[in-house]
Order: sequence, then C-alpha cells, then structure tokens
Amino acid sequence: MQSVCKILRGLARTTISLKTKPKPLLANHSMTLFRPKQHKSSTPAYHLRVILPSVNVEQVLSSADLLIAKEVRTMSPFLCAIFLLQLSSLSTATNFSLVYEWHDELDYEWPSEAIRTQALRNGTFEPEHIEPRYMAVYGSRLFLSLTKNVGIPVTLVSLPTNSASSPKLTPVPSWDMHRMGDCNMIESASGLKIDSLGRLWVLDSSSSVLCNPKLWIIDLMNNDSTKLIHQFPENGLMNDLVLDETPNGTIAYISWWGVQHIVVFCLERNESWTVDLPEIDVYSIALSPKNQEPRQLYLGPTSELYLISVTELRSATQTANLKLIGKWTEYLYSIPYRMLMDNHGTIYVTFCYSNSIFSWNTSQPLQEQIFHEVTALYPDWPFTFALDENGTFWMTEFDEEKRPTSYRLLKAAVIEKSSEALPVTPAIPTTSTTILEPQNLFGFNWRTKTSAFRKTLEEAGRMAPFFVTNFLLGLSPLATAVNFNQVYQWKELDYEWPSKANTTMKAGTFEPKQIYPIYMAVYGTMIFLSLEKNTDITIPVSLVSLSTKSGSSAPPRLTPFPSWDMHGEAGDCDKIEAAKGLEVDSVGRLWVLDDGSSKCQPKLWIFDLNNYATEHVHLFPFRSLMQDLVLDETPDGTFAYISQWLRPHIFVFSLERNESWKVNFSRLIVHSITLSSKDQEPRQLYLTKWNSKELYSFPVAALRNGTRTANPKLIGNWTKIQTYRMLMDNHGIIYAAFKWRNFISSYDTSLYPLFEECRLHDVAGLITATPFTFALDEGGTLWMTVFDELRELSETRYRLLKAEIGAKSYMGTTAEL
Repeated sequence: MQSVCKILRGLARTTISLKTKPKPLLANHSMTLFRPKQHKSSTPAYHLRVILPSVNVEQVLSSADLLIAKEVRTMSPFLCAIFLLQLSSLSTATNFSLVYEWHDELDYEWPSEAIRTQALRNGTFEPEHIEPRYMAVYGSRLFLSLTKNVGIPVTLVSLPTNSASSPKLTPVPSWDMHRMGDCNMIESASGLKIDSLGRLWVLDSSSSVLCNPKLWIIDLMNNDSTKLIHQFPENGLMNDLVLDETPNGTIAYISWWGVQHIVVFCLERNESWTVDLPEIDVYSIALSPKNQEPRQLYLGPTSELYLISVTELRSATQTANLKLIGKWTEYLYSIPYRMLMDNHGTIYVTFCYSNSIFSWNTSQPLQEQIFHEVTALYPDWPFTFALDENGTFWMTEFDEEKRPTSYRLLKAAVIEKSSEALPVTPAIPTTSTTILEPQNLFGFNWRTKTSAFRKTLEEAGRMAPFFVTNFLLGLSPLATAVNFNQVYQWKELDYEWPSKANTTMKAGTFEPKQIYPIYMAVYGTMIFLSLEKNTDITIPVSLVSLSTKSGSSAPPRLTPFPSWDMHGEAGDCDKIEAAKGLEVDSVGRLWVLDDGSSKCQPKLWIFDLNNYATEHVHLFPFRSLMQDLVLDETPDGTFAYISQWLRPHIFVFSLERNESWKVNFSRLIVHSITLSSKDQEPRQLYLTKWNSKELYSFPVAALRNGTRTANPKLIGNWTKIQTYRMLMDNHGIIYAAFKWRNFISSYDTSLYPLFEECRLHDVAGLITATPFTFALDEGGTLWMTVFDELRELSETRYRLLKAEIGAKSYMGTTAEL
C-alpha cells in the first residue's frame, strides 16, 4: 500500500512536465502530446494524455503486483493510464545492462564470521549505512569509496567486474589498513583516480581532528602495495581529484569543500600548494583530454561552471584566472557532486538529490543532455560512475527508499560517442501521436482544476476500497499531523521598494524568482526572514520583515530590515551582506548572523526591536560560512552558540565580554543546532552531523566556562540525512526539516534513550532543497513558510502557515503555556 501511495503522490510532478517524449508502455494505446507555451529560458516539456481502450494489466505488472493489478482493472482508462505511467522505474537515453543487483544490504568480505557478528553487535558495522561515493575501474576490478557514516569500518573497497553472483566488498589494500583516529591508516576515502601506470590515487579526508587529510598512491600492479602517502598541511574535507600526466611528471588537482581554493600536488616533488579561486567554493572537478592542449580544468561549485587553463596551475601560480562557461539548466540550485570527462571531451555530471546523469559535449555551447535517468529516485547521492580503458561506462545506483534491494551496478559501452556526436533523440512512439496547440486543453493538472477533481473522485468511486485508500492518500496535497492554517500565499515575493526601485530592476540586481527564505524569527506581530544570498542569486536585501496582520487583502511585501540603507553591495563591510540565522531574545532584541563576503568578515548584529536601532555589532576573527545560532540566557549573561558550514566546531559568543571563541568537536562536523529549554538543567545543546542522520547533545555548562573542546553524546538517528533546520520548544520537543524532503519531523527529547521520530507536517509532491523555515512565537503559535520552487511562476510558490501547538520556543520554561 505504501508503494502505491508513493507512486500516486509523485504523479503531480512527473506527468505535468516530461523532458522527453514518453515511450508507450503498451502496444494498443494512443497518446496526445502538446507543447505548452513556455518562458524563453525554460526547458522544453511535453504534457501527456493517454487513452487505453483495453489493458491486460498482468502483462505489465510482476506477479508480486497482481493483487494491485486486480484492483486497477476496476478503474477507468483515465486512472489506469495515470497508474501505469508511474510503474516504469527506468527511463534512460543510453542502453545500460545490469551487472549486479544486491537483494540484501551490501556487505564486506570479513576475516571471519565471528568478527562480523561482533561488529554488528557493538555497532561498529551497520550495513544499512553503506553508501558508494566515488568509483574507479582498472582491468577486472572496480574500486569504490564509501561515505564515512557511523557503522562503516572500511571506506575503500573493491569488487570484481565479472563475478557469477553479486559479490561482497573487499577492503583495499587490506583490513588492517583501515582504522579511525590512526593517522597511518585510511580513515575516510573520497576521490579516486587510476593513472596510466596502474596506480590508484586515493584522497583520504580523515574524520578526526587528530589527523590531517592524506593522499594515498597504491600500486595495483604490485599486490596493492602503498607507494606514497602525502599528508596535507591543511585540515578540511576533500572531495575529488583529477590527474594531469605531463612529460615533467604527474600533477593532481584536488577539490576541497567549503574553501575558496583548490590544492595542487606534484608527485615528483612530493609537494602540495593551494591556488586561490576568488568567490567560488569548488565541489566537483574534471579535466579536458590529453590531446586538447592547452588542457582545461573544469570546476563545478554550484549551478555555474568555470574553467582554468592548467598551464597556470603547473607553474605554481597562487591565484587562478577563472572563466565562467555558463550555468547548468538542470537542478539549478543543487550542487554538481560528480563530474567526469571522457577522451572525446564530453563531460558527464550529476547533482545532489538528482535522479539523472547529464552529458555535455564541451566543443559545443553549454547545454546538457539526459544521459541516464531513473524515475522516483531521491537519495542524496544516487550515482557514482567511472570510465574504464575500453570505453565502458560503469555506474552504481543507490536508492535508500527501496531497501533491501537498493544497490545496482550497471554498465554501458560509450566508446563510439565522440565530440561530434549529436544529442540522443528520444524514441518516438509507434502509436498514433498528435501535436496540438495548448488551447483550453486539459492535461494532468488535476490538483488545481475543480472540474477535473470532481471527475477524479467519480472515477475513484468505481475503484476497489483497497486502491481508493491509497489513491486518496496520494491525491491529498497535505498530509499532516498538525492543523495548519494558511495566513498568506504568494506567486512571487517582492520588496517594499523606495521610489527609485526601477533602477535596481534595470541594473539586474534583483530577480524576484530568486527569493528563498532560509531562517525565521517572530516577535509580536512581526515575522523576520533571512533570504538566501550568494554569487548565484541576485537579490539586494537578505534580511526582511512582514506583518502577521496585514491591513490589506493582498499578501504583504517584504520590508528590508532595519532599513534599505543598511543593505549594501557585497564588500561594504558596514552593511548587512548575507543574513543567516535569526533569534529574538527575552528583552526584544533580534540577533542576526551575517556571512559577510570575500572582502568582509562575518558579523553578529543585535538590533533593538523597540526602535530598530543597532545595539551591537561583533566582528568574528575568521572567514567562514555561518549557519544558525541559539541563545543561552543565564544570570551571568547571554551566550550565543553558532554553527558553521562544514566545520568540526562551533563558535561561542559572550555578549557581556564581547568575545567569541571556537569549540572543537572530535569527528563531528556540525550541520544544524538547537538548545533545550531554560529549566531543563543541565541544559543541552543538540547538534546534527553533516551528511548523516545522527543527532548529538552535550551540556552547555562547559561552553559557558570557556572550554575549547567538547565530546558530544549520540542521542539517536533521524530517518533522513541533511537536517538543515532544528527548533526546540519549551517542552523539549525538537522540530526538524531535511534537505530535499517534503516533511517536518519532531522528536520528544524527554523520551531519551528512546528515539521515536514523528511526522509533524507533510506536503505531497514538494521537491525543493530547503522547502521550510519555521519559528515559535511567545503565544504558542508555530509559524512556517513553505516554498515550492518547481511551481510555475504563474502559480502559488510561497505560503505562510501557522498552527496553535501550545508551546513556546526553548527561550521559555516548561511551566509556560
């Protein structure tokens, strides 16, 4: 029942917009396709309607689905068409063949069954946490790095490419070369590459504060012996690398997460150095073919794609001259976590939370094509891939929603593809097809058209009770455990502009569709929002307010806070540049984290909400990406605990001393943060680990006393990773939102050591990176914005909701309300 419900709930997205003409599922149906009118910048799409005069459902469904199939036959052709369109799990532009499929969890080749049993018992091995990250292929061996989650004892493994059955993972180079906290061992493998001499290059990010990242070079021709270990002088998270083999030696170019540089390593000199990249943080990296001189290094920080001539890098330059190539049109606000270049100059790229791999011929203008696509695939990093020396494209697919069968290894021959190859043309159905103009035609936008909804309910009445339940669950746009009321809705957010607003519009410094709320605070009848602002997003103001009681029937505009004059261009260090976390204290002051810019350090602003005056500005002595903050009001003063992006520490700020300091964590890179209520002593700071489901806590008493290190305790695991926002109420309940997830969860901390996650709010069909931001007011109301970036600009994309939950924020006590 759950899988059927999931299929139908995903229908709104997949049937409204199709990137390619769909293939017919059956031989005896007809299709009607029409192209809707589009904005110039939009990707061509097809709207689809199908007529099935008769359907032999058993020919389409597997034997396991026959129970559902019998129910489907009582449906009208209209609903049956909808249902069947969702059953196809693989839509691909390249012919991939299945090599292996694991019907259980992935597992290692253990030294003995007794060691495996002990690891399962003590929690050092949790097979459900195995996630392939990077890949390399050499001969008949395929190498994988695995994400260093809890319960993963080995992060570098191999498997044969020609086994008769789905193989287990063999640690590389051996079991005894993997140990966390031992700087002479492999701790957290990431990027992999194999050079022309059969040597495997392995980036080791390390996962502890004790050891710096390393580069391993392993000789695959000599019994996997270690040829070199290079230790980098700088700590941080390494991602991927590419190799530049020249007559003068081999050079590696390495991407690091969250810093504005790459690292260059020269093998012959056993030396590494950094090359600054102004304004961009690089995640993915690719290198043009050997025969295309001068070779170009392609860098993927976000939706923008840059290149650098490697001639500069070979000469040990300290700063690179970046050239902007353009923007990817797919997954515009996601990160390209993997790029790969073939020897004909074609880049293969995939994005976080994407169900597709795209390709682009670099000899042509930037326009990616779908290389491989899997419907209804939503893990964070679903693919990893590599090319072997024979022109075979190898790929793993990981789907955390389809356990236990969640891993597959596929391959496809792409050797005949060249830079002159034309884009893949979608297969045209052999059944009757008509192209129509979209004039008063009804597609599948049945969630918003009243007449269509009534007809759908009439059809549902003829369905069996089993399927009716699933269908209606999927049809509901909101499935929620809390009754939320809508306060406002907007198709497009906009500012309250001064009289000279048109100047900014004409100058191109404002694009309304780029407004994304990220953090919220509430005080009285005012809501404060911080808006996402970086090099990709053109908005002039990142801190705004709006009234919860608008005097007009129209939804209010966003008012820059505290005024227009306090928001300047990037590089104006006396203004608010990029607001992030927000909090209101008990005396009516708004605390605002400000990321700063490449020219200005991060700041903490404190505003008096009684007169909007700036009460205090604290300049942090570092450059880093700020995230969120919580406030700890004590008899001795107020402390702020501040999370930073992808750093194994937090910052503590004391208002009375006007001083901030860093507190290091062992093996914990903080993502989101929240604090227990005032009267729950010893008060606990709760933290989520980056790219993990884990929730930690530790008492804040040591933070107040100026400690510089802390050892958080594991509380439990959320069901999803990437918790980008947490909020604690005064009764000890945490509310959490997850990247690319359409729901908000809650956890009652008083139940510890039990960890039972509950669903607070759920929006069907919502696929957005950070769809929610929320806050509690002093009256027990939970306020929340919902953002749907996949909606057309002519539809409602933003909503403000509220719900009476009878709890205040953590700033209050349990006795209140």
